[in-house]
Parts: sequence; C-alpha cells; structure tokens
Amino acid sequence: MKTKKLIAMRKSVCPECKKTIPAGRSDKRFCSDTCRISFNNHRRRLGIEGSGYRIIHQALKQNRDVLSAYQIVNTEWVSREELERYGFNFRYYTHSVPHENGRSLNFVYEFGYELTQNGYVRIHKETRDKNELPPSENCFQGNNE
Repeated sequence: MKTKKLIAMRKSVCPECKKTIPAGRSDKRFCSDTCRISFNNHRRRLGIEGSGYRIIHQALKQNRDVLSAYQIVNTEWVSREELERYGFNFRYYTHSVPHENGRSLNFVYEFGYELTQNGYVRIHKETRDKNELPPSENCFQGNNE
C-alpha cells in the first residue's frame, strides 16, 4: 500500500500588498498581475535591477547631448569647467583613437573630444562611415581625470 505524503502548504505572502497568495502554482510570488507589475515598476524606478548599465547609459547620453549642443552652434573650443557645469562626465566615453599630435581622442558615439594642457577641450565630429567599427580600443569607462 502506497502512503501519501502530506505536503505542508506554506502560506506565501505577496511582496507588494502583503496579502496571502491564493492557491495556484507552487512558485507563484504575487497575488495578482497588478501587484506583480507594480512591484517590478517600483524596483526599476529605484534602480535596483540593472542600475550599472542604466547609470553608464545615462552618462553617455548626457555627454553626447552636451557635445552635440556645442557642435550645433559650431563651437570647437570650450573650457573643461564649462563642459562639467553642463553635466559632462569625462570618465565615460565609447571609444578612443590615437590622434596625430600624440594625445588620444576620446569619442562619445560620433562626437570626439581632445583634452589640452591649458584646460580647454577641442570638440571633433567623427566623419567615418556609420557601418564601420570604431578603429581602436572600446571602453565604456575610462580614467581621464
């Protein structure tokens, strides 16, 4: 005679509304789709999941927007302090290429910048084909400080 194993039913609690989860799948975490969506949206707003990528992406986007604004008004030279005042972060760039003067040219997507000794930054616009890969090492976070 086979004996039936009695499985103790654990009382799961919804992490969003703290109500008891109704019967269903054994791995069910939420009492409803509304609670599941609300819980996950709250986590994303707080930056709990994937926050590292989000921070890098936001920094790169901010840097590109700042360089783009200067390119639109045809400004080639700008002080480092002015870029930083508008939220530019010199630690984040997409790739770097050697420049003919021996310094490296850091790019944020298609916009490049070159740091000079006197505290000024020269802004460049990339002219290569968009389908071509970057010519040098790729890096999302450099140390240019």
